[in-house]
Amino acid sequence: MPVNVNNLHVRFVADKVHRFGTELIKSQSSNDSSFKAADRIRLESYLNAVDFAVNWIESLPELDLPETDPRTYACEDFPVEVDAENEAINVAVDILRACWLETVNGQSARRPAGMSPHDIKRVRDVVSHCRNFLTEYVSNALPLDLPESSPMEANTGPGRTGITGGN
Repeated sequence: MPVNVNNLHVRFVADKVHRFGTELIKSQSSNDSSFKAADRIRLESYLNAVDFAVNWIESLPELDLPETDPRTYACEDFPVEVDAENEAINVAVDILRACWLETVNGQSARRPAGMSPHDIKRVRDVVSHCRNFLTEYVSNALPLDLPESSPMEANTGPGRTGITGGN
C-alpha cells in the first residue's frame, strides 16, 4: 500500500530507495551466499545516487509553493520483507528499508519541498552505514559455504518481464 507524503523531494528520494531495494531483492546475489561483484557495483551506484539526490536537494533554494501545499504524493511502499538466500542481501535491504522509513516518516515529508538538515543527515548516515557494511562485512566475510542449510527459501524469481510487465 503506498505511503503518502506532501513533499516532492521526499518522494524523489523515497522512490529511488524503493527501486534500489527491489533491485537488490531480485539481484543475482539474492539466491546464493556470495555477493557478486556486479551486484556490489550496482549497490554502490545506488548508494551514490541517493547521496547525489540529497546533495542536490540540499543545494536548492527554498521553494515558495503556496498553491502546491498541501499536495499529496504517493510513494511506493517498500518491498515486503523477503528472506533471500543471501544474508548480506537481507541486511542491505533492511538498511535500505530503514532509509525509506526515515525518509517518508521524517518531518520533511510534511513540507511541500526540500528536506531539513536533520532528515538529510539521517539519509546520509543510513547510506554511509550501508556503504560501511559493504566494505567491512561483505568484502571480508563472504562468500560462505553453507551446504547443509541451503537452499533455505524459494528462489526470489526474475524481475519484471518485458514492457508490459505481464506474464
